[in-house]
Amino acid sequence: TCSTVLGSFQVAAASKSFWSETKWHNLFAVNGKLPTEQEKLKQSLVLEDDFTWESSPQSSSVALHPSVETLRYIGGADVSFVKEDRSLACGALVVLDARTLNVIYEEFEVFRLEVPYVPGFLAFREAPIIVKLLEKMKHKFSPFYPQLLMVDGNGILHPRGFGLACHVGVLANIPTIGIGKNVKASTGLMFILVLEENTLKLFQ
Repeated sequence: TCSTVLGSFQVAAASKSFWSETKWHNLFAVNGKLPTEQEKLKQSLVLEDDFTWESSPQSSSVALHPSVETLRYIGGADVSFVKEDRSLACGALVVLDARTLNVIYEEFEVFRLEVPYVPGFLAFREAPIIVKLLEKMKHKFSPFYPQLLMVDGNGILHPRGFGLACHVGVLANIPTIGIGKNVKASTGLMFILVLEENTLKLFQ
């Protein structure tokens, strides 16, 4: 859906207004501003499980307390760009019911970005798009608002331990999982070791 819309190069006027109002591009005006802002947000990052729900209906907490909420609504968010114009982006949010695996919500919106891509600071470019889609859903379909969000981008597997998934999680106050396209090499983590470990699990 996003690729179709992006191909048409139709950009809503509201998206331009959104970016001009938030003035994210001003962050680039001062040396060191992005790392400082990123570090401030990182202070609110929660790494321990602190959910109001349980992941499985069979868990001991649910058995002892039937009123405990179980994980049901899972969201997925992504941002895609036009190859010919990297400032033109489409953000998409999809939510499914974990019990039935049926898609219960779909939304996308096209944006014109004023924030250039800076390695290590992708979130300042993409996070506001995802957050806006989440806020839109909360106002329109709050009963189905995701309890967990999967984001196309890294989480703590990031040079400063605060990737796009973390950034979105803090801004939207929602548990997130980062789903990166590539494994990022870091201390104690090598691509070949991750591949071997997960291959063994797959065939056990």
